[in-house]
Amino acid sequence: MKIAVSIFIFIISAGMAILFLVNVKEQKEIYAQQPVFVCGNAFFDTETSEEARQGKSLFNANCAACHKLDTQSTGPPLRNINERYTSEAIIKFIRNDFSGEIKYTNERGYKCTSFPDLSDDAIKNILSYTN
Repeated sequence: MKIAVSIFIFIISAGMAILFLVNVKEQKEIYAQQPVFVCGNAFFDTETSEEARQGKSLFNANCAACHKLDTQSTGPPLRNINERYTSEAIIKFIRNDFSGEIKYTNERGYKCTSFPDLSDDAIKNILSYTN
């Protein structure tokens, strides 16, 4: 009986070792291939401007808590916002000057946070990213 159990354990162990070695070989082949972009990472290809790259970072740091690019969140979607409003109106709004064409509150009563410390170039970089 002990011999049969020992043989069984040996066969199971050898089978697991063979499966492990085959899996390692397959994983090496998979990782040797070029990555395929699936979830929107293709947006930043080699032709994307440096302004848009900086704008993405600024968007994520300042805007992404309330805004998404393409879907409604706490705030409205910001994709192509510069087609709805002028750059000057957007800059005034972000700087806490609500005398322009952009409303201070949305239909649900949420008020947009102002960012008076963002420079004109930083805001234009965000607009470059959202375009």
